[in-house]
Amino acid sequence: MMHLSRKLAVVVLAFAVTISLVWAEDEVQRRQTSVPLRGTITAETASEITIQRKDTGKTETVSVHDVAKVKYEGGKAAAEFTQAESLERGGEYQKAIDAYKKIADDSAGKQFLVRAANFGKVSSLVRIAQRDASRVDEAIKALED
Repeated sequence: MMHLSRKLAVVVLAFAVTISLVWAEDEVQRRQTSVPLRGTITAETASEITIQRKDTGKTETVSVHDVAKVKYEGGKAAAEFTQAESLERGGEYQKAIDAYKKIADDSAGKQFLVRAANFGKVSSLVRIAQRDASRVDEAIKALED
């Protein structure tokens, strides 16, 4: 009986993960409106983000000047970014730095994700430097880059 319950639990968990990936969507929060655009980010440049909206199917382009925040959902990068943020909030700054660095290295083509990962890395490094004076020069260099 216990063996059957474990199999059932595994099947339910696999189904839940599959459904969450299907429903996953990117989100672009804009400065000018409180209603975010949800869908799939199809392109990113230094000046704009293109997102195919889930509700209408239309493609919209948003200037970076109007972007308040970009939230990536689904896929490995989103899970890794959430984990890095959790490490940083938990005070495990070196682990957070390593996680943010891996995200930045693995996310070529997603400029905003790379920038967010680099920001998280620098933020964690500054927090380490506040506790360990021997890392101050490293933190200053990271801020300048």
